[in-house]
Amino acid sequence: MLLISMLAATVAFAQAAPAPAPATTPADQVATASSERAALEERDERDPDRVICRREHVVGSNRPQRICRTVRQMEIDRDLSEQALRERGAVEQQSGGAAVGG
Repeated sequence: MLLISMLAATVAFAQAAPAPAPATTPADQVATASSERAALEERDERDPDRVICRREHVVGSNRPQRICRTVRQMEIDRDLSEQALRERGAVEQQSGGAAVGG
């Protein structure tokens, strides 16, 4: 009788116990970590407030300086530069001068 009650208790305990977590190998952990890292990097690449630092040669200096700007600021600077070149090309074409860039 004692044996039956112990067996019943063991079965009840086994049913109530949570299932053991699946064993993960180090390779699985690395794969998970790298996929999480890739997702974060992808999200960061689309972030317009992400700061990018570059070493640029500044006019009047032989030493490159570290220049840090946000992606948004780089896009604004690029758009303004393209606009200035288009306007300059239009002015030079109207005045009979050579067009810029070609």
